Amino acid sequence: MGTTVTATTTNTSEAYRFLNLRPGDYKVMLHGSDAQLAYGGGEIVHVAPGKTFTADFRVAPFRKGRLRRYSTANGLPSTRIYNLQFMPDGTLWLATLNGVSGFDGFTFTTLSKRDGLLDNRVFCIYRAQSGLLWFGTEEGVSRFHPGNRRFVDNFPSGTNGLTAGRVMDIAATPDGILWLRTSGGLSRFDGQSFPAVPGIPAIPQSPNRTKTGALAVDRQNRVWTVTQQKNLWRVDGTNVVRFTTADALPGSNPDALYIAHPRNV
Repeated sequence: MGTTVTATTTNTSEAYRFLNLRPGDYKVMLHGSDAQLAYGGGEIVHVAPGKTFTADFRVAPFRKGRLRRYSTANGLPSTRIYNLQFMPDGTLWLATLNGVSGFDGFTFTTLSKRDGLLDNRVFCIYRAQSGLLWFGTEEGVSRFHPGNRRFVDNFPSGTNGLTAGRVMDIAATPDGILWLRTSGGLSRFDGQSFPAVPGIPAIPQSPNRTKTGALAVDRQNRVWTVTQQKNLWRVDGTNVVRFTTADALPGSNPDALYIAHPRNV
C-alpha cells in the first residue's frame, strides 16, 4: 500500500519543491492532464538528513487549447459540483447540490426531484456495467436509465439494508457487486437488497463538506474506505482490516482514495 505524504504544484518556471520531508524512501509522481508519470520509472528516491535531491521529469508538451468556464448562466444547476461521469457517447454527467445534470457539449439537461430523483443534493455518480446510472444523494440512491431517460427506482437510506445517511461514493467489484459508502456505514448491493458490512465507522455529515472519494477497489478486488478520524479500512471477503498510524498511515482522517499503478492505494 502506498500513501501520499505530500503534494505540490509547479511554478511558472516549471520547477517544484518538497520542503521539510522526513528522511526516508519515496516515489515521486507527476500528475499530468491525462496521466501520471513516475520519476525514473518508479525509482525509489532516498531523502537523507540535510541533503537535497533533484528529480527532473521529461515529458511531452501538454496539448494546448482554450479553457471555457460554465456557470448557472449557461444552465448549470449549481456552482457546487461534487462528481463527474462521462458516458460512452460523450455525455458528461455532473452531481451538484441542485440536481444531476447531463451535458452534451452544448446544453445542460438537469434532473431533479420533480423528475423522480430521490433528492436534489447529489454527491456521486456511478455507471454500472448495464449502462444504468446510480446517483448517490443526501437521502439515498437513485437508479436511472439514460436511454429512455427515466428513473428505474429509488432506495432511501436506512431502508432495505442500505446504511443510513448521505451516499458519498459508489464503486463496484468485478463480480458485479455494487458498494455504497454512506455517512452511516458501508453496504453492498446484491441485486435485491443492501447488506451492511459490520464494523465500518460512520462519517459525521456536514452540510458543506463530504468525502466523494470515500471508496476504492484495488486490483485484488478488495474494497477500501475512508472514515472521519477513525483511520482507513479494507474489506476482503469476510475479513475487515483497519489501518492506523501504526501501519504508517500518515493520519487518522483520510479524505479520498485512488488506485495507482500497479497496486498501490
